[in-house]
Amino acid sequence: MSVVLWLFGIVFGAIGAMDERAYRRMRRVGKPATGVVEDRLFQTGSSKPTAVMVRYVAPNGSAFSSKLVPESTEEIPQIGQSISIYYNPQNANELYLASSLDRPRRLVKDRALLWLGVAALLAAIALTAL
Repeated sequence: MSVVLWLFGIVFGAIGAMDERAYRRMRRVGKPATGVVEDRLFQTGSSKPTAVMVRYVAPNGSAFSSKLVPESTEEIPQIGQSISIYYNPQNANELYLASSLDRPRRLVKDRALLWLGVAALLAAIALTAL
């Protein structure tokens, strides 16, 4: 049982930590831009779009077209809609909706995987100590 908890904790803790790191990096280095939705992307077997293709122009005049996966399907914009984004100047394919970076992250909801990983590791430690 403790082995499962160790694995669960390591996997979910690592995924949560990588997500948190990407969010903080984008807050630090992300540049604002306005993009236009070119297409809505669907997952196989899904009737709701899960991502969009966004075309935007960086301040230096370079045009990019990248996939954007919003935090929830309610945030999926329509084709042709203009949206505010942040992009990573070192990796033009890394995009975030401006609304997801402008608000502070919620302690539990936005960091759920990280907390699950930490809780599983703590439980594994407790079971190992017994």
